[in-house]
Amino acid sequence: MKMQMLLKLGRVLIFGISFIFFIVLGESGAVINAAEHSSKPYIKSILVRGTNVVIKVFVPSGYKKITIEGRGRLDKGAWVPRAVTRTDGNGGEVDITLPVSDKIEMLRVRSDVKDILPESFYSGQTNFEGSISSTPYNDVFVIAPLDANKEADNELVENRSREVEESDIWKFSGNRLFFFNQLRGLQVIDVTEPEHPSLIAQYKLPAVGEQMYVLSTNYVILLAHITQPGGVLDQVIVLDAGQTNIGQVGQITLSGRISESRLVGDVLYVATTGYKQSNLAGETIWKWGTELASIDFSDPSKPVVKDTLWFDGYNSVISANSRYFFLSLKADNWQQPDTLKVIDITDPTGVMKVASSITVAGSINDKFKINESGNILSVISEVYIPNGWLTVLETFSLSHSEKPERLAIKKIALGERLFATRFDSNKVYVVTFRIIDPLWIIDLSDPSNPQITGELKVPGWSTYIAPFGDKLVTIGIADERDRSPAVSLFDVSKPSSPQLICKVTIGDGWTWSEATYDEKAFKIIPESGLILVPYQSWNSNGLASAIQLIDLDLNSNDTNALKRRGIIRHEFQPRRAAVIDKTILSISATELLSVDFRDRDDPKVVSELELAWPVNKVLVYNNYLIQISDGLVRYYG
Repeated sequence: MKMQMLLKLGRVLIFGISFIFFIVLGESGAVINAAEHSSKPYIKSILVRGTNVVIKVFVPSGYKKITIEGRGRLDKGAWVPRAVTRTDGNGGEVDITLPVSDKIEMLRVRSDVKDILPESFYSGQTNFEGSISSTPYNDVFVIAPLDANKEADNELVENRSREVEESDIWKFSGNRLFFFNQLRGLQVIDVTEPEHPSLIAQYKLPAVGEQMYVLSTNYVILLAHITQPGGVLDQVIVLDAGQTNIGQVGQITLSGRISESRLVGDVLYVATTGYKQSNLAGETIWKWGTELASIDFSDPSKPVVKDTLWFDGYNSVISANSRYFFLSLKADNWQQPDTLKVIDITDPTGVMKVASSITVAGSINDKFKINESGNILSVISEVYIPNGWLTVLETFSLSHSEKPERLAIKKIALGERLFATRFDSNKVYVVTFRIIDPLWIIDLSDPSNPQITGELKVPGWSTYIAPFGDKLVTIGIADERDRSPAVSLFDVSKPSSPQLICKVTIGDGWTWSEATYDEKAFKIIPESGLILVPYQSWNSNGLASAIQLIDLDLNSNDTNALKRRGIIRHEFQPRRAAVIDKTILSISATELLSVDFRDRDDPKVVSELELAWPVNKVLVYNNYLIQISDGLVRYYG
């Protein structure tokens, strides 16, 4: 088996998802031109047919197994097989079909000259009617018809089951948009025609939370915080959204208050915080702690709590990949270092095992401070010292996860507060701030000896970093005096001397943006050369709520590589925006706007779908309740 190295060749936008495909590199690292060299497979094109993606692959003679692998554009995890096809080895073009998914934003092709099993295994009869035996073993062994077309899918079930997904307030699935609206509950919107979307279903469940997952089988998972006369309950609610009448098919009540979650394959891991009763020397005491529950969704209509783990201390940050769930716990004294729990989640059914506990140097502030790759765990934390703070990078070997070995500890910034970090291959980018913003570049090629290779000091600080090859796109705060949100573009092609290419600020007057503390609100669309940032601002003209359009040119080092363009105005706080075909969809709790952005300085709203409305008065008339809105906005959000 030989894995090919890859180089980005092109992009295509399908249902708002950017599919990035690749050609093959030679072993020396030089590009193999597909037109001149046909010795290796390569992706020729990506087309959309309905809700499917058709990938055309050129296969030279001699290769008998072709694997398409994919992952999300900004994912840190491994490439995951999406489809496998086998050929007779004579070469030619092969069409491989996949369903549209944001898990295949990036695609590559892998080829094998021979298969693991003998060729005869894949030939001959593939459909056996069979009959059920009359022996006592009926419940154990049943001969069932086989579907040859599902051969590749069956081979990939285990790999697919380990994908890691985070929750959000909105998610696209095919031609539908699912929105967990705080003013209404779950709303399902048909976006087949993005310029004219329509609300097709709704499940009333307002003001209960903002964590949502959509399963490929039309099931929706909501993590809800429900207040009722008997108290407050935190629940995992499962809805069947396959029809216009959404129905609840499952519900699990959790102990404690939901803090964070991850969906890994068919298992949902939910961290909650609360008190637990225990007995100490005959005396009943209550301890504050964190419970991690794993819920099996292999049958979405019948979710099952598979396992639970309890830890003293309150949870602040979680991170997960296909092998480990990392849970950081804070002590009662905030000046004490965090404890990082390393939990083995390789069992695809949800059984968990605590592999080890690591006391790190300081406080782990967010999920981007934890990274595990190739059995190397890297953690960036902030240490409180007298009269200041210290940023520390630590690396650990998890070759024996039950006994982690500390490989290195690197002091990065003394007297600075720690803000954005992002791991990218064998590098990590770190932003600290005191009066100016140092951007640090650290080489992790040798995890036992990490080296600071470069530093750049600029005003302000970044709160989120998105790597794009030798460029970084960041969002953060402009500077200490002007605390407006700002988007920056950095050139890191020379790690020893990173450069700020340009920066644009957002809004006029006192401005704030959800994107500065939740990266899911910060939408970068490189194939459209566009960034969408929701914001609100207050000035002499009153309150403004809008989406800011920013031009992005990742191939330029000119000061106009970022350029502020027009805005999309909302009545209430906009939460998310995306490009679907040639239309921007911009959503708030009260409306979904479809916007023609061909003129980016003056984007035009072509349709407005009302999702909710403010109610200023309520009147009772016979058996009816009349809601009255005077159209005045009295609050943000």
